[in-house]
Amino acid sequence: SLKATLGSDSSLADVRSRVDSLEKKLVAVEERLFQVRTTGRGQDQIRHPYRLGEQLIYLGQSITGSDYAPTSQHREVQSVLREQLREAKVQFDQVMKVDVEALKQLLRSRSLPNTIIS
Repeated sequence: SLKATLGSDSSLADVRSRVDSLEKKLVAVEERLFQVRTTGRGQDQIRHPYRLGEQLIYLGQSITGSDYAPTSQHREVQSVLREQLREAKVQFDQVMKVDVEALKQLLRSRSLPNTIIS
C-alpha cells in the first residue's frame, strides 16, 4: 500500500527505492522459512524443495507419528534446523532493526501524507 501511496512521483524516487530494497530483504527472509513458489498442483515438492518451515513440520510429524522415542538422526536434523532457524531470526531481526527503522525515519523526515508510522 505504501507503493500505491508513493505513486509515480519522481521526487519520491529515493523512498520508492528504499521500499523496494526493504521488500526484497523481507522476501529473502520469507523464502528461507517457506517455499513461496508452490502452486498446489502436481510436482511442487519435486520442483521446489521444502524450506525451513516445511522441514520443521515434516520432522515434527515424523516424531509425533511414532510410538518410539526420537532417533539420533531425528535429533541431529533437529539440531541442524534449530541453527538454521536461529540464523533466519538473526536475519529477520537485522532487517527489522536496521532497514525498517531507516525507512520509518525517511518517511518521518519527508512528512508523507497518508502514511502511518509507529
